[in-house]
Amino acid sequence: IINEVEQLYSGGEGIKLFGTVSLDGKIIRLFDAEKLYHSSTGWVYDNTRYWVPQMEHRFCALWPYNTNCTFSDNNASVSLDHTTSSNGADLLYAVATRNLAENEDYSPVPIKLHHACAALQFSIINASDAIVTNVSNIYLTGVQNKGIFTFGIAGTANWELDGSVVASTDRTTFGGDNLTNLKIDINTKHSLYAGGAVVVPPQEILNTEILLHLEIKKQGNATAEVKDVMLGKLGASAPIEWEAGKKYEYTLTVTENAIVSNVKVVPWIDHYVDL
Repeated sequence: IINEVEQLYSGGEGIKLFGTVSLDGKIIRLFDAEKLYHSSTGWVYDNTRYWVPQMEHRFCALWPYNTNCTFSDNNASVSLDHTTSSNGADLLYAVATRNLAENEDYSPVPIKLHHACAALQFSIINASDAIVTNVSNIYLTGVQNKGIFTFGIAGTANWELDGSVVASTDRTTFGGDNLTNLKIDINTKHSLYAGGAVVVPPQEILNTEILLHLEIKKQGNATAEVKDVMLGKLGASAPIEWEAGKKYEYTLTVTENAIVSNVKVVPWIDHYVDL
């Protein structure tokens, strides 16, 4: 997931840009899925465009570039079908306008990229009296991960989820990464996902059946302890919903006789880009 703007610079994904201007009563598309990429001089594109004096210019941007979407010229809005998984990319969006009739400003247009999803960060701490030799069969179920996302210059960003959830038998959509030999150290957190976090559409979670499954085996024990953490039923610490643009840090602490779970919201910055 994207935590720093510098991550947008590498990898070749780029930003997808749409832009329109109204001229003589007609809407003209100036940018049609133009690819913005970062160079030593900043964000650039290959096909030169020119400002149209005295007109309002409208822009919509989306990252990563290879995201399939449709653009409406009339509304200056973008719509896309989107599915998230443990291997899925972050999804960022932005809108901007520049009205040259009000201000003849031909400088680069600053936009703010927002996270369209919520981020879930899962980690485990070994505070027990024995080495945790293995954490395995990690997967998240019951979560809604499919829907249509729409945003535009009207200022609205909306998800329409399709209502389906990741099945309780699905171990791959949000499958985690096995861990071995967790030493006894209350100050060390071990991530359950190699990417550090997973992203999901915003959704209500309080009292839902969303759960994180994992199996923990300690040194000297012949069998693993199965643990199902009901994320919507953690008591007072549980959020009512996962909100777009917020990161939720779930920490599982393994003690001698139990596993204690808690959650908190941690900073997840938005990103400024000059076009």
